[in-house]
Amino acid sequence: MKKLILLLAGIIIISVATAFVVNETLHSHDVSDRSVDYKKQLIELSTVCKSLECQVIADFNRFNKNEYQNNIEDIAESIRPIINYQNGPKIGTAILNIALQDGDLNEDSQLLVLDKIATLRYKDNDLYGMIDPSLKYIDIAHESGDELKVATGEFSLALIVTYFKGYDFANKIINSIQYKDSSDEWKKLKTRATLSLAENKLAINKPRKALSLLENVDQYQAAYNKEDWRDYHVYLLSLRAEAYDEVGLIEKANQCLILAQAELEKDKVSLLLDKHILIKIIEFKLALKNENYSLIESKKEELLKIADRTNQIRFTKLVYSTLFDYYLK
Repeated sequence: MKKLILLLAGIIIISVATAFVVNETLHSHDVSDRSVDYKKQLIELSTVCKSLECQVIADFNRFNKNEYQNNIEDIAESIRPIINYQNGPKIGTAILNIALQDGDLNEDSQLLVLDKIATLRYKDNDLYGMIDPSLKYIDIAHESGDELKVATGEFSLALIVTYFKGYDFANKIINSIQYKDSSDEWKKLKTRATLSLAENKLAINKPRKALSLLENVDQYQAAYNKEDWRDYHVYLLSLRAEAYDEVGLIEKANQCLILAQAELEKDKVSLLLDKHILIKIIEFKLALKNENYSLIESKKEELLKIADRTNQIRFTKLVYSTLFDYYLK
């Protein structure tokens, strides 16, 4: 059953993604990415990079290819500060592909790099580009026979399905995974999976089911250090605020949003890329219910820009539906 779901998911993703690439000329989609000479690309990017971006490139170029394996975690982590820069995702993608191709990386390092490349593709608004590294991740994971690695790859595949609005199908993939509680890493995966299940329920207008799922997230808090858990706690609170709003419990929604904003102010390390955006959108949405029209007027241009840039169709829908309701009111 699980293999059938994965096969169908792959077919659907490739079919939808192909149409997506043919019809979309925006956001740097490039079907020839597989044949790109990443070394040449990195040289070209070094001519247009900003100060910090240039530093990341220079630091990477100091390594010989036989040093990539021992330094791959530092190389990957060095990209984090530039991930929101204009060329940051492209620079990071080029660096990690060079390391992957030339570095003779071991299995764990390959999986780390492939996961990071998929994330950078997402940040670069290249949903199609996420598919190849994600499928390679699953292939290596299956060869390893490691159940956690396989489950992680399958979950990543489910996330890609959601970006193409396949919310129900993504939940089928997530629910098909055989989770365990045997380690903190398994518990972290279960946390991510539960949040995704709940968010997909919100996307298909089932807020009560989302709230039910969100009740179970806190049980795995001990698997995280304090700083890492804050990311998930912020996202959890934001999703609860959205769900409470949908079922008409506005006061509870307001309370969750206030707590999420307070936690976000303490944030030092960002693990979840979209949590800042989600908070802004929920704040915007609740402003309408609270008749805080001045906040809507002051935030609408910023939110429209987010709606135009984000890969999350769900976020775009929330922004425009809120504006529609606002002008109608």
